[in-house]
Amino acid sequence: MIRLPSTRKVFSSILGTSLLFVAATSSAGTEVWTDWGSITSLEGGWGNDTMSVRTNSPFVNSSVVSPALNGRRFCAVTTAGYATDPNDKGHSLYHTMALAAFLNKKDVRLLLDGCVFEKPKIIGIQVR
Repeated sequence: MIRLPSTRKVFSSILGTSLLFVAATSSAGTEVWTDWGSITSLEGGWGNDTMSVRTNSPFVNSSVVSPALNGRRFCAVTTAGYATDPNDKGHSLYHTMALAAFLNKKDVRLLLDGCVFEKPKIIGIQVR
């Protein structure tokens, strides 16, 4: 019989490493945090290793600096939550943390920067 670690131990381990990934992926100062809230739905697919996350906190849009538009451009999709970028090194960790928070009914807040798939891009996640 294979013994798996308890959900609590796995969740604690994931939570402990989350701040490292938040610090490692933050960029040029356009980051914005969502308010704390619970995850209401998760969606994966579209032929990519990506996830869409919806929460019950008020929607927060993020932006990208666009020289072609002479300033900032906000993400076009504002009704379908937030998404991870399959090219971000931490995306698998964000997926694991979001799923663990969803299954354990924990509150989250998301760190956003720029857009991916026209949605605000998740570059960090905190769980409490």
